[in-house]
Amino acid sequence: MSVAADSGPLISLASISLLDILHSLFDIIHIPNIVYHEIVIAGKGKIGSEEVADAAWIERRAVKNKSAVARFMRDECLD
Repeated sequence: MSVAADSGPLISLASISLLDILHSLFDIIHIPNIVYHEIVIAGKGKIGSEEVADAAWIERRAVKNKSAVARFMRDECLD
């Protein structure tokens, strides 16, 4: 089974050395390219950066449905 994740859970679990718990629950974790950039590139040297970069079971994906993302972001801002 696979799942999508954003930076919050990945960084939080890496900070307590439990990132691998996700791999025990899911075969593959999909993250948008922007999340990879936030954690690994912009976050170089910070908690989670190396762990996410080295995890072969975390796969980057391009966001294809940008209108769905925009709707989600708009709904999140209303809460």
